[in-house]
Amino acid sequence: MGLAFDSLTSNLYIVDSSSRIRVVTPDGNINTFAGGGSGTGENIPATSAKITNATVVAVDSSSAVYFDDGKHSRYIRQDNQCYGGRRG
Repeated sequence: MGLAFDSLTSNLYIVDSSSRIRVVTPDGNINTFAGGGSGTGENIPATSAKITNATVVAVDSSSAVYFDDGKHSRYIRQDNQCYGGRRG
């Protein structure tokens, strides 16, 4: 299970065992941030992204969320769209 903390928003991101990235907000709400879908392309909603066996999640200084599931290295910008794609 991967964890990442966003110091700008105080959100905690967790990669869970169902291959979704969850976000825990400062007020304690837990929501699906990414995963649960079948999409692997560019510019798709984060919750439509297919995530398989993700173990790593990170957040940069602009609150973009990065993750790697072994087949895809992708990132999610503040517009909540997933970018990146399949490794060659």
